[in-house]
Amino acid sequence: PSKKYKAISKNSSVSLQVLKFDTIDVGEYQCMVSNEVGDCSCSSAVTLKEPPLFVKKIENITALLGTAAMFQCTVKGASPISITWQKDNDDVSEDDKTKISFENGIATLQIDSVAKHHGGKLMCQAKNDAGITKCIANLIAK
Repeated sequence: PSKKYKAISKNSSVSLQVLKFDTIDVGEYQCMVSNEVGDCSCSSAVTLKEPPLFVKKIENITALLGTAAMFQCTVKGASPISITWQKDNDDVSEDDKTKISFENGIATLQIDSVAKHHGGKLMCQAKNDAGITKCIANLIAK
């Protein structure tokens, strides 16, 4: 008996259980049955949905009033990943001074001209079908 796989046959139904699924188990699986009158096969592709993970988190920034500030983090995980930015638990949206982007796994919040009201606790949240994660940093506006 295998410690990795378990084949189950019950009431004319056959299934394969992967006991501890890992990235090495991703791929195509094929089931073949045969008897004295013939044979048949079917296959199925198995993928892995990885929850988002911050490879690089945002860091605290101290910025002078009127200067630019940029928060950037790197995220990996199964696509699609959605990114949400918050400041002091309120959603951050784009405007003429605030730009938000998420390209090639890099989430960016760019503030072109820091004002007093920009200061506070900033949070980047990454979410996909497999999970959700957050990282937090402070912006000190002087």
